[in-house]
Amino acid sequence: MVRRAVLTTASFLAWSLAAIAQRGVQVIVTDTQGKTIPLYRAVHALVVGVGKYQQLPQLPGVYNEVEEAGSLFKELGYEVTVLHDPTSANLKKALNRLTYDVSDPNDAVVIFFAGHGYTEKLVDGSQLGYILPVDCPLYDKDPGKFVDLAVSMSNIREYALRTKAKHMLCIFDSCFSGTIFYASRSIPERVSYDTAQPVRQFITAGTEKEEVPDVSIFFKTLKRGLAGEADVNRDGYVTASELGMYLQDNVEKYSANAEHPQYGKLLSPDLDKGDFVFVMKATRAAPSEGLSGGRGIAPTIHVWSVGSPHTGGKPESTVPLDIKLQAGRLGYQIEMETFEAKGFAEKFFDAVAQKTEPDILTIDNYGIIEGITTKLGSFTGLASSKSVQRSLINVSESLKDFEGKQGGWEFLVSTSQNNKIARAFAMRKPECDPAYVGRSSVAAAELDTVKQMAVSASYAYLTCNSVDMRKISDNGRLGRGCLTDPPAKVASSSVCGVLGNQNLVFVPTIDAFEVEGKVAGRPEAGGQLGHKTLLAVLRKDGDRMKLLTITDDPISIEQLATSPHSRGYLRPYASFETTGISRLSGLLRSGGGADSQSVVPAALVTPDGTYPAPEQGKRFGDFIWRPSSSSSVVCEVAEFEYGRSTRLFFFFTDRDWTGRVSAGELYGGSYHWRIWSVADSGRLVLSESRSFKY
Repeated sequence: MVRRAVLTTASFLAWSLAAIAQRGVQVIVTDTQGKTIPLYRAVHALVVGVGKYQQLPQLPGVYNEVEEAGSLFKELGYEVTVLHDPTSANLKKALNRLTYDVSDPNDAVVIFFAGHGYTEKLVDGSQLGYILPVDCPLYDKDPGKFVDLAVSMSNIREYALRTKAKHMLCIFDSCFSGTIFYASRSIPERVSYDTAQPVRQFITAGTEKEEVPDVSIFFKTLKRGLAGEADVNRDGYVTASELGMYLQDNVEKYSANAEHPQYGKLLSPDLDKGDFVFVMKATRAAPSEGLSGGRGIAPTIHVWSVGSPHTGGKPESTVPLDIKLQAGRLGYQIEMETFEAKGFAEKFFDAVAQKTEPDILTIDNYGIIEGITTKLGSFTGLASSKSVQRSLINVSESLKDFEGKQGGWEFLVSTSQNNKIARAFAMRKPECDPAYVGRSSVAAAELDTVKQMAVSASYAYLTCNSVDMRKISDNGRLGRGCLTDPPAKVASSSVCGVLGNQNLVFVPTIDAFEVEGKVAGRPEAGGQLGHKTLLAVLRKDGDRMKLLTITDDPISIEQLATSPHSRGYLRPYASFETTGISRLSGLLRSGGGADSQSVVPAALVTPDGTYPAPEQGKRFGDFIWRPSSSSSVVCEVAEFEYGRSTRLFFFFTDRDWTGRVSAGELYGGSYHWRIWSVADSGRLVLSESRSFKY
């Protein structure tokens, strides 16, 4: 089976891209003793993307990836050449030219390839990996022609030995085995004289039996690493070894252990001493003026974290690594102080009086705000002071890494001395969660329309623009509310992926937003800001896509992941599918299948207006329905609309299940609910809807 393969040769790729972008740009680094080390006269980068395969599955997501890779390397000052859909002859010609045209031993080369890979098993039991050009056939159909046209890792090794470049880094966003390097897991060293020794390095996205999604988790993580997150020792440089370790740790995490990047150096005693080096922006330029507390001093954000009034004690005092890295990228540093819940309100009130209150407050129990009595005693709430209550601004998502496994809340303190800095950090440009990716068979001509509709829906949902929402909504849409009251102001909105087919699509977006003044339903009075991940569901109505629902519900959004997250949202006893959207997307046909008119809708059993009573021995009752009897139905979705949001539960017909959802999976409030019966074509029919009050 052909899979998209990822193999990265760090030194070769970095050099190629750098050299093509700007010939003659020198790279000079400084070691820990302050000594300068001339590293590269120039860096040359070759960026290759293959998506429109002639005989293999196509990979439309490759094109955005290649454009971004080219831009990334140009920003680093590299000389960059970009190839789209090269034939075997053109790919080998480009590799030969890169190998022989780089004749200066002080240059570096980077090669980046995104496309399909393959692993050939040899008669001695060993394996040989390949990257595949656009005209390569399936190995099983014509192995002779396949070997003639594909580029093997043996070929890559020859290029690595022929080039006179000091450093060569190869990055392959493909999966295969049969590599030419030895895997490494040593702790990356700081930049030193040894760094400048010759080296040939490689990074791959995965191994033989793994599949890399068309929208690559590997590449998204690679970008974050090169933005500075991979700078493990915080010396201002990202080496290929640091990048490989960062990718290995984070891609495995974001893919729920489905992908395992590999990295290492060429099996050669003369070409395994050095380390390819990326120079970070923060090292090349000073932090922005205007937010710093003084020239050359990184502005500091002060964080207070409070323990639970139920358990006592102080929370973990270590600043989360992702928070530290993201703050560092913006030129900030984080200082954290922890407190017990007992007596905290009095300490906070005193700090306000002394003008020493923190910039950010993190809690794991809302009793800290509202006040609470537990077995440990009574605790005064911060909201007992109206001026303090007005100063607390709830932060959505952008500071969630401060939360433990049980979740929590984060607030800006608007009266703090460094509030402007803390606000800028909380409102930094949002990044999509790499775990929320998947496959889509939506035609390229429709893809832009789908993305634009999702962005329009997110704007309308956040800003409470009912006129725009009505224009794009399906007649069958249950929810009519917006997210916040008062409406939000949206700073940016980005599409994070498209899953589904031409009849039914799921589109996650992430938005930066701000709400001024007291938000309805929240005790703090200072407003809300930060990031908001949304899920828009669109279905084909005639010849146009329409919005069926949009939600910020965390359980619904977690269904986008290819494997269950461990964030505490999903209960271990849940009867519904916990990766429903990604699984359903893989079951939908790109064309054909039953039309919705031939699908029998599900029948609701629980009476209208009824909140189900639990059976004897159970804590919660069940909402029950009779599933569709149509053979073309591959999935049923239970939709529960509540107030301003919607919760979705996915059930698949290949499982032994009955149509029921436990009331324990829901919050309090007034609801409407119904069932979607989804055919393999992506067409769906809706049951009647019924209401109840929790």
